[in-house]
Amino acid sequence: MQVIYQETDISRYVIPSACTHKNVSHGKADVLEIVFARPSAWHRWQPETDDIIQVNSGNYETGVMYVNTLVPEGDQYRLIATSLPSKAARKAWDSYRDMDLKTILHRLAVECGMNEGLYGVESGVKYAYLQRENEGCAGFLERLCTWEGIALKSYNGAFRGIGVEYAQGRAAVRGWTLDAEQEGVRYVHQPAKKWSAVTVLTPWAEVTAKDENADKGTQKIITGLPAMDETTAGRWARGILLMHNREADRLRINVQFDPSIAAMKKAEINGNTGAAGDWIIDEVEHDLFNETSTVNLLRVVDTIK
Repeated sequence: MQVIYQETDISRYVIPSACTHKNVSHGKADVLEIVFARPSAWHRWQPETDDIIQVNSGNYETGVMYVNTLVPEGDQYRLIATSLPSKAARKAWDSYRDMDLKTILHRLAVECGMNEGLYGVESGVKYAYLQRENEGCAGFLERLCTWEGIALKSYNGAFRGIGVEYAQGRAAVRGWTLDAEQEGVRYVHQPAKKWSAVTVLTPWAEVTAKDENADKGTQKIITGLPAMDETTAGRWARGILLMHNREADRLRINVQFDPSIAAMKKAEINGNTGAAGDWIIDEVEHDLFNETSTVNLLRVVDTIK
């Protein structure tokens, strides 16, 4: 295991006794947690909030992480770092007129000292007006991305917006075969949780999106969104419905460590259980010390019109 701190390889100076990396989407930050022996070794580095740390284990890289907390615990130190610097939580008011998503994302990334990228997203559509309402950069982006059906992820010093439909259409990076008696598996199936339709209703537009696989669910009417044309209202209705209904089916499995497992990658579940089918990895916690992974997945939803 290689530990790089402030661009310096300090692996020979520290002794990790535990190391986990939680790789997530949905606007949450990745979290790196390391327990080190020899706490006195840390004094030479004079660690501070937002110092950069990265851990590499074989073919796996955590990417750039920012120190959040360093806690002495007897003869050990517990270091917690996240994929978002503290600037991302700074709350502010702001407005965006006639800007597209790429421009807004770049503007907020610069505010946080980060980079940005969009994947499988139509980024050139301009918003007539958007309001940031005393929110941090990550909080405002998560709100906007949820309307658009985009999973916001922060990784390796960058905000990354990944279109959920784009992720669902890609090839699976991993497949698992499950059986009903398998330990370490938790499958939650909640069809009643789904909405059958979402209508975005504003003074300027009214558009409804429907899920063909949830015809008995609740029909939701959402007002108060700044959709000033039918195109935007329709896109947001589909995005909101997709982001809500994909939460209805959840699957958690414990597997051996695999560096290809990451949030927003597609996986295929085989076997004779109700969990069989296509899923998107929502988050995974890699235990780099014990070489195991806990994977949380959301079912692919491709029935929204």
